[in-house]
Amino acid sequence: MIARAPRGDFYLVNDSAPVVLLSAGIGATPVLAMLHALAAAQSRRQIWWLHTTRNAETHAFAAEVSTLIHSLPHAQQHVLYTAGDHAGGVIANGRLDQQTIAALGLPTDASVYLCGPGPFMDAMREALTAAGINVAHIHTELFGTLPPINP
Repeated sequence: MIARAPRGDFYLVNDSAPVVLLSAGIGATPVLAMLHALAAAQSRRQIWWLHTTRNAETHAFAAEVSTLIHSLPHAQQHVLYTAGDHAGGVIANGRLDQQTIAALGLPTDASVYLCGPGPFMDAMREALTAAGINVAHIHTELFGTLPPINP
């Protein structure tokens, strides 16, 4: 088997910039792979895991992410439940929006990897740029279905 370079434009760049892994719902899947890569490399980068989902029942990969975050010396996570009944620790009730993103104080030189449904990604891209992150450093992957195409 021959290993090849990543295809597409949604892959983790190997540099020293801080990393923000931002997802909604099952959109955590591709950024989780990035978190695994950072943990396997024992990355010293500043890493932010930001995730939103409806509640504890829809919180995919929660234990796995916590284990990976705890294995990295400069990593932190923030999870918001939109209809949840849990608050405390890394989990809060609410929504990821422009105000929430601004309050986090994300590093403006971060590379952001954003995955989720279209409207969520549009809102997050706007919030991230308002927080001072260069739009060229925001990498996106649509996770969901596209509308049907009628011939």
